[in-house]
Amino acid sequence: MVGRAQLTSGPVLAAAGVLVAAAAAAAVVATRPFDAQPPTAQASAHASPTVRVHVPAASTLPKPTITAAPTGYRMVTETAPGFALAVPNGWKRSVTDGGSTVDYSQPGSAEAGLDVTVIGDGSFSDETSALHTAQTMANNSTGHGGGKLVGAVTANTVLGMPGAWFELTATDTKSKKRYCAFQEFLIDPAGQEWALYSSDDATAAGIKRTHDRFQTLVKSFRLSANYY
Repeated sequence: MVGRAQLTSGPVLAAAGVLVAAAAAAAVVATRPFDAQPPTAQASAHASPTVRVHVPAASTLPKPTITAAPTGYRMVTETAPGFALAVPNGWKRSVTDGGSTVDYSQPGSAEAGLDVTVIGDGSFSDETSALHTAQTMANNSTGHGGGKLVGAVTANTVLGMPGAWFELTATDTKSKKRYCAFQEFLIDPAGQEWALYSSDDATAAGIKRTHDRFQTLVKSFRLSANYY
């Protein structure tokens, strides 16, 4: 299992040349199966920002809606890049993209997984940046692997953080099966951009599982004191 979202940052960074990596990486979402080897160079080049805006104190970081693991889940804390979330019991963990993506996959399934990716360089902290990234990802994803956007890219707010999300379906290049995915982009208090990803097969039951896990992922996600 590897990262399904090879991402970069928002519109102004794109003007500095980052959008090229974003576009190339975005195409991977719909074309690369979840167990294929990712092109780590694009995302890892931006994974550890060298310049950050002021990082708020831990006591001021956003608090999650879900603070204890729901039934069938366990709470997991990732020391680096510094976050915690609820993960289904029995799922396998791996780290890719030079440490910028943490994956959790369901054993025996090529479609079921969760990803958390840290992207960008922490330069921006506005909804426009998150929405731009989501729109870029959605636009590129729909052009590959039979990718089809379900509904519209939607701006939102999660734990007080500006964000945007979308849903899509596409075809796994190895199994040739359709899968569905929900993806959320967030801007944290220090301006760092994150991507949260949930996927499963595109059956009616799989879409429901994906949506339910996505809701749990978003509602349980929180930043720790040592986040990037």
